Amino acid sequence: MDLTEITWCGNKDALLGFSVEANQLLILTPNGSSTIVYGMFGFICAVPEIDCARIFTLTSQELVRKLPQSLVEIFSIGSMSPGATLKLASEEFQNRSHRADEYLRKIENDLKQAVEDCLASASIVIDPKYQKILMSAAQFGKAFCKVPVKSANFSQICKNLRVLNALRQHRIGIPLTMIQYETLSAEVVIDRCLQRRLFPLAAKLCDFLQMPFGPPRVLAHWACFKVTQDGDDMDIALAIKKRFKESSDSSNISYCDVAAKAADCGKSALAIQLLESETSVSKQVPLLIKLGQEATALSKALSSGDRDLAYSVILHLRKNFNSSDFHMLIRKYPLGRVLYESYCEAHDPESLQDWYVQEDDYHSQALHQIERAMAATRTETRQAILINVQDLFKKAKNEPLAALAEDHSKLLKTQTNLEEKTGKNFVGLTLHQTLEDLVMTEDLKSADKIRADFKLSDRRYAWIKLNTWARTHKWHEIKKYAKQKKIPVQMTQVVKLAREHGGQEAANEFLVSEEYLNNEDRFNLSSEFGMYFEAASAAFAGKNVEALTSLEALCAGRDDILKSIQGYKAKLIGAAVTSTWR
Repeated sequence: MDLTEITWCGNKDALLGFSVEANQLLILTPNGSSTIVYGMFGFICAVPEIDCARIFTLTSQELVRKLPQSLVEIFSIGSMSPGATLKLASEEFQNRSHRADEYLRKIENDLKQAVEDCLASASIVIDPKYQKILMSAAQFGKAFCKVPVKSANFSQICKNLRVLNALRQHRIGIPLTMIQYETLSAEVVIDRCLQRRLFPLAAKLCDFLQMPFGPPRVLAHWACFKVTQDGDDMDIALAIKKRFKESSDSSNISYCDVAAKAADCGKSALAIQLLESETSVSKQVPLLIKLGQEATALSKALSSGDRDLAYSVILHLRKNFNSSDFHMLIRKYPLGRVLYESYCEAHDPESLQDWYVQEDDYHSQALHQIERAMAATRTETRQAILINVQDLFKKAKNEPLAALAEDHSKLLKTQTNLEEKTGKNFVGLTLHQTLEDLVMTEDLKSADKIRADFKLSDRRYAWIKLNTWARTHKWHEIKKYAKQKKIPVQMTQVVKLAREHGGQEAANEFLVSEEYLNNEDRFNLSSEFGMYFEAASAAFAGKNVEALTSLEALCAGRDDILKSIQGYKAKLIGAAVTSTWR
C-alpha cells in the first residue's frame, strides 16, 4: 500500500499514514504491535501537534491522539480501577442508591488517586457530557477523601474546560486540547480570537479569566476593525467614543492607535475626530502632523509645556514648509516665536537674521549685528557692521543706543589711528582701557584729545589717570596733579588710593602737609590709619579740643601718645579756644 501522507501523532505516540488508493487512514504504534485502519474519503491533510495529530478533510477536521490509561480504565466495560469505581459510586449516589457507599469503601485507600484520575480524564475528553460526569465524580470523591486534594487544581480545570468548550463550538471553530491551551496561554488564545474578529467572545473570556489589560485590548482591536467598515465617519466616531466611555478601564485605551488605523484607511476626517478625545499630547502631535494638521499640532505642542515636543514640531515645520509659509504660521504663536528664536540663536544665526528682517524687528537686527561685529576679525568689517547697527537703532527709534553705536564706531576708528601711530594694539579695548594705556605710556596729549572727543567727565578722567599712576607707582605724577588748585576728586580718596597700591611714603606726605589736606581731613585719615601722633598734631593745629578728647579714648594704655595729647589739650585750654576746626 502506497502512503501519500505520513506524519507523527503527538510526541511520536503513533505514526499516521494515508493511502489515496485505498481511502484509508492507518495508525501505527511505534513498536508495531498494532495497526488501526480508518476509512477516509477525499482530500486529506495531517498536521502534527504537541499532543495529537489534526486531520483536515474537505468537510471536517479530526483529532487523533493517544488516550491516557486512566481514561481508558474509567470507561472500560467491567473495569474496577479506582477511577471507574469512583465514577460508579457517583452515579449510584445521584440515583439515591445505597451501593454508592459500597463502592467508596472498595477504593477507600485509593480515593485520592481516583479523584486525580477523574480530573485528568475530564481534561482530556471533548464531550461536555462526559466532562460533567467525570467532574461530578471527582467532586463526590473529594468530599470523602481523607488526604487533602488541592481545590485550586479542581477549580482551574473547571475554568479551563469552560474556556475550551466555548472555543470548541461549531460557530467558533477553535478546537484545542487542554495541553495545547496551557501551552499557548490564555493571552495567545485571546489574540487568536481577536484576529478572527470574535470580539464578544474575547471580551467574555477576558472578563471570565479576570485579565487586567484584556478588555482595553479587545476594545482597541474592535475599534480598529470598526474604522475599516463603510459608514458615516461621524456615526463611527460616536460609536467608538461611546463604547470607550462605557468601559470600566478606559484609561488604558489609546485613541491614537485607532486614529492611526483610520488614517491608514484614508479616513482622515474620522482620525481627526478620534484624536480630539486623546489625552496624551505626545501621541496626538505626530499623528496630527501625518494628517496634515500642522497648525493644530503646533498649538497642542506649545500648550503642553513639553519644550522638546514643541521644538520637534517647529523643526518639522521649518523643514517641510517653505520660508514664507513657515514664518506666517509661527508668528501666530508668541511662545513658538520665542522658541524658534532661541533655537536659531544657538544653532542657526543666519536664519535668525532672516527672521528679524522679515518681521521688521530693527532692534533685534541691531543686537544681532552687534554680536557679528564683536566676532569679526577685520577692523573694516567691524566698522561697516557698526555703521549698519547705528542705522538700525535709528529705524527702531532708539536714539540712546544709536548714540552708543556711533560712539563705538568712533572709538574703533580712533583706536585704529592709534595703532598706526604707536604700533601697539588698541582695537578691542574699551574707552577706559584705551585711556589707561595712553596715560601709562605718558601720551597725555592723545588721552586729552580722546577725552574731549568722547566728552568724558572731569571726575572720571581724573580717576583713570590717578588709578593708572597708582598702579605704576608714579607718585610724582600724583603729587604734581594734587598740587593743582582745583581737582575733581577729594584728596582723602587720593590718599587712600596711594595706600592701597603701596604708596605709604606718598600717603604720609599728603597727611603731614597742610598743602594737600585741611586739618579735619588730616585728623580723620590719621585716626583711621592708626597714625595717632599725626592725628593729635592735626587736631592741635585745628584747635579742636573735642577731637583730642576722642583721640585720647582711642589711645588708652599708650602713655607716650596720651602725654602728647594731654600737652596739646593743656595748651588749647590755657588759651581758652573753642572746639571748632579752623
